[in-house]
Amino acid sequence: MGDAAQVPADVVQAIAAHSRAFEARFAAKDAAGLVEGYYVPDVLDPAASAPGGQKPVTGKRALTAMFEAQIRDFTAIRLQTVRIEASGDMAFEMGRAHLTTHQGQNAVGRYCVLWRHVAGEWRAQIDFFAADGW
Repeated sequence: MGDAAQVPADVVQAIAAHSRAFEARFAAKDAAGLVEGYYVPDVLDPAASAPGGQKPVTGKRALTAMFEAQIRDFTAIRLQTVRIEASGDMAFEMGRAHLTTHQGQNAVGRYCVLWRHVAGEWRAQIDFFAADGW
């Protein structure tokens, strides 16, 4: 992660808590709960890159449909933060996503999230995911 002295502990803790909730809702096949608990409100235009080279999706309805499709393909996801940078009401997270298929195979991807501090909590506004190339 970024220099611990520069990234406030509450930001790191909030992002970690959202990541664990994201993982739990993914495992529970709760795409709607995942999106509602992770992303900013629709008025702030939440967006994510869809996997497989598809165009990005915007808004909670489209995000929910995207995650419903991912949940059909994978049984679990584990998010591993590599770095966090924060300033004011924005933070940037870079990490790796470890996914498990229904056949027990593993897939690894990378992600970047733009976090916004909205209504007293951190929420993802822009979420980029790609197959791992590291």
